[in-house]
Amino acid sequence: MRILFISPKIPIPPNDGHKISIYGVIKHLNLRGHKIDFAGYSQGLTQDEYLTELKNICMPYIVNYRAKNNLVKEVINCFDSVPYNVSKYRTIKMKRLILDLLMKRKYDIIHVTNIHMAWVVGVVRRVTDTPVVLRQENLEMMIMKRFYGYQRNPFIKLFTYFQYRKFVKYEPRMCKKFDSCVMMSRNEEESLLKYDSTIHTAHIPIGVETKLLSVKSTQKEKFSIVHIGNLSWYPNCDGLNWFLKEIFPEVVKQQPDTRLYIYSSRIPISLRISPHLLKNITQAGYVEDIWNEIKNKSLAVIPLRIGSGIRVKILEMLAAGINILTTTIGKEGLEVESGKQILIADRKEEFVQTILNFFEEKYDSSEMVNKGKELIREKYTWGRVADEFEMLYKKIARN
Repeated sequence: MRILFISPKIPIPPNDGHKISIYGVIKHLNLRGHKIDFAGYSQGLTQDEYLTELKNICMPYIVNYRAKNNLVKEVINCFDSVPYNVSKYRTIKMKRLILDLLMKRKYDIIHVTNIHMAWVVGVVRRVTDTPVVLRQENLEMMIMKRFYGYQRNPFIKLFTYFQYRKFVKYEPRMCKKFDSCVMMSRNEEESLLKYDSTIHTAHIPIGVETKLLSVKSTQKEKFSIVHIGNLSWYPNCDGLNWFLKEIFPEVVKQQPDTRLYIYSSRIPISLRISPHLLKNITQAGYVEDIWNEIKNKSLAVIPLRIGSGIRVKILEMLAAGINILTTTIGKEGLEVESGKQILIADRKEEFVQTILNFFEEKYDSSEMVNKGKELIREKYTWGRVADEFEMLYKKIARN
């Protein structure tokens, strides 16, 4: 099949959930012999940073544009029915590129990534009846609702409330325009259908590279905790701030030898670390081989309070044999059980006690690792994910 992928960003390097999701699908469809053209925004990357690697899996057509937040445009957006996080991705350059590609080539499927780029369906429908699929990595209205719920600044809270209300109207309306809206999980598919039961939906999870299953276990550093995540994404930073303020001090009080390792390519100024905890924290930054770096760490924490979709880092850590503690929101959409493959806690006291119980070896950590790897093999490899997309494309094309 010839497939046109349309994306808000270039998936190079594939080092966060969004990029991994795009890169993995394109790579594994390409390995199956499908011809893929990719249209996306540069988001500040130069050709030297992406062109060679991207050409290995597709033919890239890149619009030089970076979708940055702009306070004036945010204010103006108050009078627009389109959410601000969508409007900043609408450009004439991308419209012209898509029209040019559709005039020159005949595609079997057009694959659009995320609600931010859903506006292109109107452009596509003007010139072709090629089936169009929307891949929703998150349910944006759910993220905005949770963001609004935890926001304390009254001005930001008001702004995010109105953005949430816009998404409630905009997201289902746009999803309905596609031949299929592919969610990450059955939970999110059902949530979307509650707003409009006539939307054509499917659910296909994100995948994991099978090479992670062969990461060798090693002697664990006692009382070590690791946090991995892109801290420029607000839900990750919010969760880690909650952990640093409410949970980590209590853990250190009861187990002073505890050490937290924070891995992120950028530590934002919004991350608040108490001075008296600095001796228990290592800000490790970005490392090239993260799995070799953390394979000797005892426990990974993913303390999410805001979010939607599937956390790819949880799947990758399960594959690599890392024990995980997360929240109900963190494990949302994953077929896991607390105490079986991972540990789950939501309240401060529960989170603290779970960490201390883990340190005291009250859980069978080896069995959780084995069950986690088993789950990945059965449900979350990229081969399985690519199979499901391939079947969906063929079904839509036939109809």
